[in-house]
Amino acid sequence: MLGCSSTAPPPEGGLALSEATRNRLQPNITDISVSPNGAVVEWQVDRQRDDVIRGYNVYVGRQPGLDQLSLDNERLDDALHNQSTYPGDTDGDIRSESIVLQRLETGERYYVHVRTVFPGGQASPPSEERVFMPRPQGVITLHPRLSGLNEGYSFTNDTTVELRSLQNDLYIYTIRDTAFLASPSRLSDGLRTTRFVNLGYADEFTAYPEMSSANGVDKVALDKGQVLGVRLNDDRIAKLRVVSIDKEADPMAVTFQYRYQPVAGETRF
Repeated sequence: MLGCSSTAPPPEGGLALSEATRNRLQPNITDISVSPNGAVVEWQVDRQRDDVIRGYNVYVGRQPGLDQLSLDNERLDDALHNQSTYPGDTDGDIRSESIVLQRLETGERYYVHVRTVFPGGQASPPSEERVFMPRPQGVITLHPRLSGLNEGYSFTNDTTVELRSLQNDLYIYTIRDTAFLASPSRLSDGLRTTRFVNLGYADEFTAYPEMSSANGVDKVALDKGQVLGVRLNDDRIAKLRVVSIDKEADPMAVTFQYRYQPVAGETRF
């Protein structure tokens, strides 16, 4: 069954839809969450129960401007995800949809837009084109040095590492119940040098989408809601947001949201 509607679609070549209907069913991309080799694209559409659609055409390309092309353009055909119309997700909410994009290249920039497709081959206006880049992101919890638990993290390898590992990018230490984030170079000259830039505070990780030009410091006191730009020693960057600092845990636990930018010299997260 296509889409979420239980109503059988009319045959191809049915009555033309009004412009108002096509405009009303224009998708609006609301969120894109990325992984190292993929992304989840979410959108909303003002669909009613009696609206009959074939599904959604999701276009993904490496050049901008696909949303400006007509439906019969070969470039648009080549960018159609899975070369087929997507019927919609299966959560039962016909006004909110999502799709999982897989087998993408880490660090490559992609442009995506969505069009609602109707029986007879008509389509809604395109959603706004959005750009995204597959890369590591998620949530990590670190503990202070010498605790023996998740003392360091390597953004390149996207995993926790030992405190004095040559791959370690940062660690935590405490002074009088205050947690500090620090560069491994503070422990030894042979370890990685990392600089931290305090970008501000935010409830959402999407805040502060670009790295500040400030050089940064090699240690910074941590506070809940704080957003930090991380300047790594190979001209790459990362972003952290302090989700929580559990001082009652044994050992103390600091949880971060993180996003790593794998393209050297890129200033946007």
